[in-house]
Amino acid sequence: MTRGIFGAVLVAAGCSAAANENVKALSADVNQTVVDKTIDGHRDGVFAVKAQPGGDLIATASRDKTVGLGRVGDRALKRLEGHTDQVFRVAFHPKGTMLASGGADNIAILWDVQSKKNMRTLKGHTNWVCDLCFDEPGERLVTAGADGTARIWNVADGKELASIKVPGGEVWTAVFARNGDVLTGGKDGTLRRWAIGQVQPKASEKGHASDLYTIALTKEGLPATVGADGKVVLWDEQLKVRASWQAHQGQAYSLAFLPDGRLATCGEDKTVRLWDTGSQREVWRGTVHKNAVYGLTVLADGRVASAGQDRVINIWANPLEGIAGQANRQALKAQ
Repeated sequence: MTRGIFGAVLVAAGCSAAANENVKALSADVNQTVVDKTIDGHRDGVFAVKAQPGGDLIATASRDKTVGLGRVGDRALKRLEGHTDQVFRVAFHPKGTMLASGGADNIAILWDVQSKKNMRTLKGHTNWVCDLCFDEPGERLVTAGADGTARIWNVADGKELASIKVPGGEVWTAVFARNGDVLTGGKDGTLRRWAIGQVQPKASEKGHASDLYTIALTKEGLPATVGADGKVVLWDEQLKVRASWQAHQGQAYSLAFLPDGRLATCGEDKTVRLWDTGSQREVWRGTVHKNAVYGLTVLADGRVASAGQDRVINIWANPLEGIAGQANRQALKAQ
């Protein structure tokens, strides 16, 4: 079966979760927030968008084989060339001075943000690099591969430090936990926690019916995930499911927490949605995108930026500004 790439994660072409009537929908009388700005710059779909920590830069990964980099106020991004195939994910160094990208050419590239030059190329995966993440000190990078491994790299010299063989097929996503462990998710819908150097996971639990696409951490360091089943899953420290709900009709591709704890998600149904995680109710929805929305990020000022198959990056007016994480009363009406 031919494989496609959506939201910088691999899925079998035609493998789509059916529309689910149990999505906790926004009430019709809730006003939708408008787009503040639209940024262009790519010739094909955008799989991921990331905000510079504490800065005003955004970076993107595109099907057009380039990395986009520019300021939030720019009309278009500058395309960085270095990959020879689709680019699936980007990640900023915690200091914001470096950018990492990975793609279908089986490599990761570390870019100098100021010069926009390739600092070093990381080679080791034997299949697509689907995700990447720096640790909190910015000394190590973890990459997730369609070759069934998560690999740890030394940022200073680009050397591979360790390789984790993950069961269950392709690894779509990997992040560092607060204590230095690695969390992985992939084809089999299972979230796993690994101590680097160990061959067995410290904990594992299946939370999605199929592909687990993206992991995000709360301010407390607890994981949240989305996947091909369209669900959001919230986990505890032992990787037990705390809560789960249907967030999108079809596949859910990416998620990110706002500073006040609300959760933004995006998906195949062309929407960006905002959730109150306590009540698990939708409190806002953006419907401007013309096609599937693959990636989103939270900017330093709290606004959400999203991108997808329609090639543009939309920056939304601050959703429900002024209610600081409280669910909109209208959205919480009995359905």
